[in-house]
Amino acid sequence: IPGQQDGEVVLYKVGVKLAKGTKMSFPDNPADPLYQLFVGNVTPLYCTDFEADPAVDGWIHGLSAGTPDEGADDWTWGEPQAAGTSGDPAVAFSGIKVFGNDLGGGKFNGLYQPEKTNFAESPVVDTTGHDNVRLQYRRWLVVEDGFFDRASIYANDELLWDNYASSNEEEA
Repeated sequence: IPGQQDGEVVLYKVGVKLAKGTKMSFPDNPADPLYQLFVGNVTPLYCTDFEADPAVDGWIHGLSAGTPDEGADDWTWGEPQAAGTSGDPAVAFSGIKVFGNDLGGGKFNGLYQPEKTNFAESPVVDTTGHDNVRLQYRRWLVVEDGFFDRASIYANDELLWDNYASSNEEEA
């Protein structure tokens, strides 16, 4: 990647040709087909690894659409229990706990429910005095093409990111 000015965001993907001629491209992720690299110094404004209960820190979650039956709002905090069931990782990125959608264990199977819209909302982060604010996170996202399955990130009710969506079922 050539040198860039501070504040630039570089979007890229990696193509690999193996010795036997097989070609691969990364990221192999239809939900987000490009890597991103921010160039420049950053000042952390809010960080968490979810080792402490997120509710104590002000995180909330809920069901915003769909039938409110058992497990409909299945955001949980703890150790992943259903690793591999739905493509989720076996362990947290750091530490041992995560805040996620259906971690498995007990009556949960590690899969999110269809026809439901859930949300997790962070505490308010004071960005006063900062005019170039970026969200950086580690998230293992397992969703289908956005034609079938939507994932989004909002800040102050403004859409900041959503997964790639094909325009029709044949492309998905």
